[in-house]
Amino acid sequence: MLTALLAPFQVVLPAATMANTLFFPTAMFLDIGVTFALLMINDRRISMELGKTEERLRLTLEATNDGIWDWNIPTGKGVFSPRYYRMLGFEPFEFPECYDSWKSLVHPDDVDRAETEINEHIHKDIGFSIEIRMRTKSGNWRWILTRGMVVERDRESQPVRMVGTHSDITDRKRAEEALRESEEKFRSLFTSMISGFALLEMIYDEEEEPIDCRYIDVNPAHEKLTGLKKEAIIGRTARQSIPGLEDYWIKNYGRVDKTGTPEYLENHVVGLNRWYGVFVYRTAPGFVAVTFEDVSERKRAEQELRILKERYELAVLSAGIGVWDWDIKQNCLVWDDQMYKLYGIRKEDFAGAYEAGSRGFIRMT
Repeated sequence: MLTALLAPFQVVLPAATMANTLFFPTAMFLDIGVTFALLMINDRRISMELGKTEERLRLTLEATNDGIWDWNIPTGKGVFSPRYYRMLGFEPFEFPECYDSWKSLVHPDDVDRAETEINEHIHKDIGFSIEIRMRTKSGNWRWILTRGMVVERDRESQPVRMVGTHSDITDRKRAEEALRESEEKFRSLFTSMISGFALLEMIYDEEEEPIDCRYIDVNPAHEKLTGLKKEAIIGRTARQSIPGLEDYWIKNYGRVDKTGTPEYLENHVVGLNRWYGVFVYRTAPGFVAVTFEDVSERKRAEQELRILKERYELAVLSAGIGVWDWDIKQNCLVWDDQMYKLYGIRKEDFAGAYEAGSRGFIRMT
């Protein structure tokens, strides 16, 4: 039977190394003899490396402003960092470091969801991330992003330890809520407004000249005022949707996109047989939005009025009738050309008042 002998031996090392080095002589039994090994641990170097690692971790945690938790799963006990407490308005270690403490602070509406999320990941080798509300010392609620993962398992691969972080995301959630409310208000206005609306992406040729535009979104009033169904035009261009569309629209939209100066346009769309008054403005480079109304009735009324006026003027001229208009309150008298001819008065000699007209009348009698 072999035996191991630890005979005296000497190792020569630099003094600086010898000062902080521990030697462990050991013997390993082999079939062919005995081999000795020397284990050396430089305690100062290990201490320095541990110190650097701890400092890096501390600085990282301070920079992220996160709270740290460490949970012993079988016992329910935990370890919470000071920031974990202060995030909720508590002094460090003001409540017990355990799973039950965490659960008691979670909003009742979030507890089941949070525990379900944790249980789903606790048996997997992947981390989890959930957003929950937690009660502060003052009784208010703050939104917390909690992230964690299992870092230790027993011999049966059962989870033993989980670590993670808490991040205060209350400001972000408030901003998201404000944005959501703003979007809801905009969507309500978007869908209920009487005027038509369209968001368009401009299309240019190689020389940067506007040649078309693509529908990105339209509101319900757009369909009512144009007869074009939303599902039929989104993603398509204006020229594809309205055959024979006038260059007038595309060129003016392109100018607004390039200059950033809003414009009001009014013209006829032959393909739709309607007149539109359009306010167009740039929303972002390459995109314009238009709000518009169907002004066809007004245009037809203006056209009919213009025709009636022309007919009236023709009738008056043919009959040799003079026309005058007297504003009694302002004592302002207006004659047409025929009146001057009838009374033989030059325009420059006419004072435009009733007394002047009276003199003209008397002259003729």
